[in-house]
Amino acid sequence: MKLLKLCICLILGISIISYSSCCKDAGILVAPLEGNRLIFGHYFGECLGETCIETFALTDDKLYEDTDDIYNATDFNFIELGNDKFELAKDLVDIFPSQLLSETQTTFGCPDCDDGGGYYVRFTKNGVSQSWRINKYSPETPQYLRDFVQAIADRITLIND
Repeated sequence: MKLLKLCICLILGISIISYSSCCKDAGILVAPLEGNRLIFGHYFGECLGETCIETFALTDDKLYEDTDDIYNATDFNFIELGNDKFELAKDLVDIFPSQLLSETQTTFGCPDCDDGGGYYVRFTKNGVSQSWRINKYSPETPQYLRDFVQAIADRITLIND
């Protein structure tokens, strides 16, 4: 009987370790990102499922996805995605609105206050980071920013397809 219990515990332990090591196996765990990058994503508090919180980091030549999916996070655990996903999002850096860098406010509208979700953007260049939380539906959000957030939403959809 003791041998049976030991075998069951051993099998359960190996199963748990095997399961946890296979999650997100398409990516490669990476150290904290260095260099220039654009972090972008959306979050929906009143939502169920894997796509409620999606955060990505775009560098000059790679795209990463956050594996933690924590609501309103500012720290992330990124894994590298394939080049096919990078190709879908790489133009976001080119269409990033430079006027956002001179904005004094860091929150536009009331992101996710009315269950419409929120968007997170962090731009890092030469070691200097700035970040914003955005409600794309708010009349307080400038049109140029609504257009950029729509581009982010479109890229997230493409990446997840």
